[in-house]
Parts: sequence; structure tokens; C-alpha cells
Amino acid sequence: ISIHLSFKPLFKMPVLSLRNISLSFGGPPILDSVQMSIEPGERVCLVGRNGEGKSTLLKLILKELEPDQGEFERLPGLKIARLDQDPRIEVPGTVFDIVAKGAGPAAALIAEYHHITAELGGDRDTEILDRMHDIEQELEKTGGWELDQKLEQILSKLSLDGDAQFNALSGGMKRRALLAQALVADPDLLLL
Repeated sequence: ISIHLSFKPLFKMPVLSLRNISLSFGGPPILDSVQMSIEPGERVCLVGRNGEGKSTLLKLILKELEPDQGEFERLPGLKIARLDQDPRIEVPGTVFDIVAKGAGPAAALIAEYHHITAELGGDRDTEILDRMHDIEQELEKTGGWELDQKLEQILSKLSLDGDAQFNALSGGMKRRALLAQALVADPDLLLL
């Protein structure tokens, strides 16, 4: 006899909760007694006219602003990533470099490895191979190879050329690269 038991939690803890949040900038309140919670796996769309506080609410969630009053709770260790509204930024580097920045400290090693492999075939091969060996060992210790694989998967899924120069991309492709940067961070909450 085989018995399979499945338990559902009695309650779900929201990833973040806002209770009675108010904020003003010297005039009438932009946010007045806002109540909101976001549950794990939930998708939320924030709709409103210009000037009604959508961006302000997102800045509160990102802790770029503090409310005048109210309670703000978030799960400990909550990772939040965002895709800015305006992708018209100029940042030197390749698409791979830009996307890798979302992955944290190990990303710098992966980006360096990615660049030096392109340099092979020249007069400095011995020096390059020595540096590659050092980076490979460090990536082995830190689990960086899994991160490299994840970067490559995200680039592939979003049809991005990692070797393309970010500044040469169209606005739409820059936005796609910045979305990849946000996704590689593996956030608990993604603000678009």
C-alpha cells in the first residue's frame, strides 16, 4: 500500500506588506493610507494616471524613499530587482558585461574569463593561459561555473548576443539586456 500525503500551509506569508502607508512632499499626500501585500508567485499590475504615485510606490518598495507613516514589512533576505522605465543609458561594455553585473561579485570573474578567452591566439598566450587557470580555480571554488551557465541560458532565451557592444544596441535591445541583468540576479520580486 502506498500513501501519499500532501500538506498545504495554513497560511502564506507575503513577501512584502504595506499597511497605512502615507507619503507627501510638502503638499497633499501622494500616497494616503496605502494597503498592499504581495504573496509568493503573485503577479501584480499597478495602473494609474501620471502623477498618481505609481513610481513613488515602487521607490518605497525599493527603500529609495521612506514613508511619512505606516508599516512596511518584507521577508528577511528578500531580493528585489527592477527594470527601469527608461533604458536610454550609455554604459560601456558588451551585453555579456552588462548582464553579468546583475549576478553579483562572481560575475566579474566570469566576465574577465569571457574576455580573455577571446584574446587567445596572440603573443601573450602563456600569460593569458596562466590567468585563465587562476580564474578557473576561483570559479570552481565559488560555484561560478553554474552562474556562467545561467548567464548563457538567459542570453540565449532572450536572443541576445553577449559579444555585442551595449551602447550600439537599439532601445528595445538595451531594454532586453537590462531585463536579462535583472533576471540573472534571481530576484524574489521583479519590478518592471
